[in-house]
Amino acid sequence: MPNLKALKQRISSVQSTKKITSAMKMVATSNYKRFQGRLEGMRHFVENTHRNVGQLAQDINVNDPLPLLFKGHPHLNKTLVFVVGTDKGLCGNFNMVVFHRALQHIHKRQEAGQTVDVICLGKKLKPFFNLVSDVNVIDGAEVDYKDFSTFANRLTYAIEAYISEKEYGTVDLIYTHFESALKSRIVIDPLVPFVPAKNHSSTVLFGVEPSPPLLLEELTRLNLQSQIAHGCLESKTSEESARMMAMDNATRNADDMIQKLRVVYNRTRQAYITKELIEIISGAEAL
Repeated sequence: MPNLKALKQRISSVQSTKKITSAMKMVATSNYKRFQGRLEGMRHFVENTHRNVGQLAQDINVNDPLPLLFKGHPHLNKTLVFVVGTDKGLCGNFNMVVFHRALQHIHKRQEAGQTVDVICLGKKLKPFFNLVSDVNVIDGAEVDYKDFSTFANRLTYAIEAYISEKEYGTVDLIYTHFESALKSRIVIDPLVPFVPAKNHSSTVLFGVEPSPPLLLEELTRLNLQSQIAHGCLESKTSEESARMMAMDNATRNADDMIQKLRVVYNRTRQAYITKELIEIISGAEAL
């Protein structure tokens, strides 16, 4: 027969866990709403910047050189892949899904004869890649979600240095695209070379001074910076959504466990009382 004291301690322990998961759900919900609000404006900015770069590139003369960040080095069979994960845990299988999709992309690149190096943005993601022997992780970094622009700017200049020194020919970004609180998907975004959008308009709607090549160089850098910030923000919003759902499920599971433990506790207590009554009655009849 179960020990009543042990059952009572177990119920108290699960109740404490429920308080923690409920509080974490509230924090995740607050962060989710905050990042979701920022995401809508970021999407419009990235879309417009990307479209302007594509339109401006069409106005470049054949003799004008294209910026390195725009064209990359397609002849170099070496790719740098940024994979955006999380810096914190308790968000379900979020990092595992990102890892598996990134691994598929890396193996596809390797099968095409390319050498792939990986930089993990999020300290929780790097241990997954350390388990795979055929993936070279050269670095890992925490994302500064308090200052997206500065963080993205540092990465942009690092990528520009890599491309200028011909260390890599192409650069990709893998992140989780937020769609709703219940749905997200993994996106592979080519950063270098520039890839026009599928619905790209061929009409140039503006004039350029002093020259299209100079403006294209600045716009390409700005576009790269915005793409990185956008990918990190999409991933962070998806992460908080996943954490919110994970903590909600944990709180519900704690409720179910408390209910079941209370049923066991009450039945055990009733059995003890019944046993004591039987012993009292039996003793009285013996007299």
